[in-house]
Amino acid sequence: YYAGRFHQKSMPHSTTAPASAPGHTLSFDVHKLAHPSINGYTHEICVVSEFEGMFAVVPARTKLSGDLFNAIYSFIVTTYNARDHRVVYAHADAEGVMKSMHATFGAIGVTLTLSPPGQHAQRVERYVQTHNTGVRSTLDSLPYILPPELQLYLDMNVADNMSLVTNSCSFPLTPYEQVHKKRRVFHKEFPFLPFGAVCNVAIGRGKQAQIARAGKTVHTHAPLSEIGVCVGTDPVFPGSYLFYVDSTRQVVARRVVKVLKEVIPFGWAVKKSMFRTLQQFPVDFSDPVAPNTAVQRSALPPQLEL
Repeated sequence: YYAGRFHQKSMPHSTTAPASAPGHTLSFDVHKLAHPSINGYTHEICVVSEFEGMFAVVPARTKLSGDLFNAIYSFIVTTYNARDHRVVYAHADAEGVMKSMHATFGAIGVTLTLSPPGQHAQRVERYVQTHNTGVRSTLDSLPYILPPELQLYLDMNVADNMSLVTNSCSFPLTPYEQVHKKRRVFHKEFPFLPFGAVCNVAIGRGKQAQIARAGKTVHTHAPLSEIGVCVGTDPVFPGSYLFYVDSTRQVVARRVVKVLKEVIPFGWAVKKSMFRTLQQFPVDFSDPVAPNTAVQRSALPPQLEL
């Protein structure tokens, strides 16, 4: 009885109506990156939509109110408003930077509500746990140690993959289909290129000319491709991928020329992986024993048979 009274007092039931459309109610939580990303982002925002269960990771330059609002506003406009979905409510932890953003969200027609950190964590805990499992699995499958400045792109890629899987909120569609009102467009030749895949990627004409000038050679003698590491899909160009290119230390959209196998790029440290170790000992199921198959009798005398 007292446990129930305590739970009811510390965790009151929500007084708001359930979300009625994709993006109607968003919950978000801000996390500081262990290392700034390759493009200078220092924080990431985990966003969950109540109606369809869409989970996304949004990069933020800093934790200042202006940078956080710009990141969230860009996500709302490009993900929901562009597809005729309206965001009505937003929930966040009762942090100092969030308390100063009520008017900012109100200016775009979004009501911001704050809740104690413990209560809000329970709202997104299931999604965050699933996301963390995907991140650990992806890191273990890589043959190299991922540089910390690319961790943000791994978080974003795992969250993007979660939107392609049906959940209890979005069934029978995926969260992506609920929000975008269509199926995801995949790469025609390499539809499921995994995060961290090492590829030969095409070089643009501008960079070819730059390489030619640096090497004091003609444009036609410059290389046509270079090494790149896949860090996810490109939302601007459906069906294309983003690659980290070490020559410019940037993440850019590039065309895949060839997928390379067993290559450690850019001198990155090699890492032992349980996933790769198990792959070295495959189990052959090509010729299984059929059930109820008669087994040949032993050639031993009957008195010696067991």
